[in-house]
Amino acid sequence: MRPASPKLNFLDASRAVLLYLSGCAVLWCIWHSGINPNQQWVEWVSMNVFLLLTFPLLFRAIFLDDALSAYGMAWGDKRKTLWWSVGLLVAVLPLLVYASRGPEYQAFYPQLAGARYSAAAFGVLCVTTAAYMFAWEYFFRGFLLFGLAKGFGAPAAIFLQAIPFGLSHTGKVPTEMYASFGAAVILGWVSWRCRSFVPSFVVHTAANLLFNALVIHATGTWL
Repeated sequence: MRPASPKLNFLDASRAVLLYLSGCAVLWCIWHSGINPNQQWVEWVSMNVFLLLTFPLLFRAIFLDDALSAYGMAWGDKRKTLWWSVGLLVAVLPLLVYASRGPEYQAFYPQLAGARYSAAAFGVLCVTTAAYMFAWEYFFRGFLLFGLAKGFGAPAAIFLQAIPFGLSHTGKVPTEMYASFGAAVILGWVSWRCRSFVPSFVVHTAANLLFNALVIHATGTWL
């Protein structure tokens, strides 16, 4: 059965508006931080992890009375989580292989430059990317998605969380930025169905690291 949308009321809608505007303000601060992820990858990851995890936790503690699981911080439906994670990865694999051969992507990735030439640096990239994606996916497909659904309903929440997510890809390869809006809608829908941001985290992290490995392999450095 599909998860039922919660009943909407004025208080929940007001909280959802506050949540969305506050979340966008945090993202604005990140976008204008002056940190270049291609030159300061570790600093960029650290800032994102701190803000995109700390803000939701503080907001929930101050304005909300729900458990973390109410915002996707749970396994949810484990069977659906497993099948959707595997299915999405299989579906996106051909696109990753194709894009990894594009010169514009090869010039941009990996964002931790040393990972092109060193297995140790690639290991650092794996750890930092997992932390980065955990923060991102909890913020967008956990906190924003489920928080907004309480005030506006699931369909609106899925599209609302996709807007700042897509805008967060500004400055990347244009085709990736455009595709990120659609990807956010798909991941949002899957997370809502599974009652968890875990499938989005698994897919986003695995796809990102696999793509980096494919780019490194295509450029003939060390992989």
